[in-house]
Amino acid sequence: MRAGLRRFRQLLFTAVALALTPAVVLASPFSDLPDKGAEAMAYYESDADSWLQGPVSYIVLGDEIDLFKNLQTRAERERFIEWFWARRDNDPRDEKNPYKIEFYERVAQANKRYRDFPRGWRSDRGRVHVLLGRPDMIRPRFGRTAEADIWTYYTFGPKAEGRPFGSSFGEISVAFVRTSMRTGYRIYGGFGGPGMLPLYVLDMFRYSKQAAVVNPFLEFRASG
Repeated sequence: MRAGLRRFRQLLFTAVALALTPAVVLASPFSDLPDKGAEAMAYYESDADSWLQGPVSYIVLGDEIDLFKNLQTRAERERFIEWFWARRDNDPRDEKNPYKIEFYERVAQANKRYRDFPRGWRSDRGRVHVLLGRPDMIRPRFGRTAEADIWTYYTFGPKAEGRPFGSSFGEISVAFVRTSMRTGYRIYGGFGGPGMLPLYVLDMFRYSKQAAVVNPFLEFRASG
């Protein structure tokens, strides 16, 4: 009887101890989707070794990729990242880098807005948002087999100021389609089908990436 009572007390003590122990919070599979600019910058800039796999993969140029992949140490990669953003800073005298701040604001907005799969900046809509900014107009459309979003960017007028791409029509539209509830919105490439990037969209991406480099002659030095 006494042994049973002691056993009961031990179990009760263990249960109370477990109840008072702070719960372990499991990492969410979407924990890498910070939805505030400063948080996104801190998160995606925190590891130089995996940096190129983050949203900067959308804006890095081919020769920069080659240079980064040939670096041998983390210190070299950290210096590369500083150089990368300095190339895109129109006023190096100031500690703030407007382009970098705006870039991570777009990443955060994409993470917050686009919740279907793939999520956030990894989605087709997220990619366009990060590279080209928020569209000037969005027109939803619905059909028998698919729903669509048409994003329009004006290329004339005040809203188009500073935009590195243009059109003689005064606007450029990007279409996204969703063919079922299980699939996210994909860029619609006409005859190529969902997920196929039209050539004019690829051109918009290229112009935007190249235009961001305002200090093209800034040399990179791997050693300090």
